[in-house]
Amino acid sequence: EGHTIGVLTVKFYLDGKRIASGAKDNTIRLWNASTGECLQVLEGHTDRVNAIAISKDSRWLVSGSSDTFVKVFDLWIGDCVVTLAGHTAYVTSVQISADGSRVYSSSLDGIIKVWDVNAQQCLATFVAESVVYWISVSHDDEILAAALKDKSIKIFNLSTNSLSMILKGHEHGVRCVEISSDKRFLVSASTDCTLKSWSLESGKCTQTIEAHDFRLLYCSMNKDNSLILSTSTDKTCKVWDLKTGQLITVLEGHANWVLAGDWSPTNDIVTAGNDTTLKVWGQRDTQPDQDKSHTFDVTEVSASQDNKYLASASKDKTIRVWDVTQGRCVSMKSGHKDWVNTIAISRDSQIIASGGKDQTIKVWSSLPNQPACLRTLTGHSDYIKSVAIASDNKTIVSGSNDSTVKLWSVETGICLKTFHAHSGLVTSVAFSPDDKYVLSAGRDSVVRAWSLETGECVFQVSGDSKWCKEV
Repeated sequence: EGHTIGVLTVKFYLDGKRIASGAKDNTIRLWNASTGECLQVLEGHTDRVNAIAISKDSRWLVSGSSDTFVKVFDLWIGDCVVTLAGHTAYVTSVQISADGSRVYSSSLDGIIKVWDVNAQQCLATFVAESVVYWISVSHDDEILAAALKDKSIKIFNLSTNSLSMILKGHEHGVRCVEISSDKRFLVSASTDCTLKSWSLESGKCTQTIEAHDFRLLYCSMNKDNSLILSTSTDKTCKVWDLKTGQLITVLEGHANWVLAGDWSPTNDIVTAGNDTTLKVWGQRDTQPDQDKSHTFDVTEVSASQDNKYLASASKDKTIRVWDVTQGRCVSMKSGHKDWVNTIAISRDSQIIASGGKDQTIKVWSSLPNQPACLRTLTGHSDYIKSVAIASDNKTIVSGSNDSTVKLWSVETGICLKTFHAHSGLVTSVAFSPDDKYVLSAGRDSVVRAWSLETGECVFQVSGDSKWCKEV
């Protein structure tokens, strides 16, 4: 028997063989990670269990609930042995110190508390001045990071019980935060749909990943901090390479919001869903998506000049680069928020341009170890239908459903020229061999040539009633 209503929180035991989960049904359940068997049900809360944490020796489980209480369960006997009262609103997050002697809790009342478990007393109280969605404590119990509704992350020094840093950069509330094991950085997940990495030395944001199309709810790093898991209201989980920002894989299977997740020591993943289920994903499930094919229709392909590589665009919002000889995908790139309609590889095979239903053009390095988008070009007011790259890689031309053709600087991302090209949507664009002209074709059955020096149409030819698809 499993949870009867949405699962809100989940954690692996340190050995990775057991799992604990908390849910809206007010219970905590302990599971065999291999068989899925429910081993025990821990009861005591009178409202939903929002957060749990397990001590390193796997003896103590701490839980925080909407009943405003923090409870400590002895997992050896399966009973609640300590109840900590002091919050005036839902407890949103809990953590436990390395030695199990201290518990940390946060609440919707904007208060963070540090508790002495043995004495059952509050040792310190921090006023966050905003709703606290999540807290993370460093492994040496020296710093605490709080994810706040006011879009900020606050860092508290636990030795001096003082605020030491405020991190700002998210555009909406920060739902989750986690400090790296070496205390050099932290990661955060926000309802602005992004993951961010922050330097704990400088306080600056060092990386932003446009992770999901809908709100992020949770993030978690694996043991060596090389990978990060994100969960979202879009019903998916995603695994990212933290160093490069590359999307490794998408985990799909939940029928509702994915509310939390955790890593085992061997990089298995467990996720908790509002659909009442827990899902365990093995290492095979989390293999890089570049080992898989597109999941929706392929919209366009472009071949390198030496015919060694193909780049493909798809309705699954991704771009893939394929080694023709090996017949395998060598790189996957994600960043478009909707279908990718068109793609082009430069003549020297160094860069790729893509255009999407999201009205943007994106510029990418073709190298597998550089998956992040180099530049996003915005200015069109409708779908991008076609893109082309100049032979010197300095400019890109795009054609759109908005009836215009635009010339862009690759270096600056600035639109250099706009050609009001056709009376209907633009179906195809191309550079002349000497890069002095741009050709465009439209649904108006006209092909035009444009001088890049003057911006004027220097040639046009009209076809029959059928529109031209490619130039």
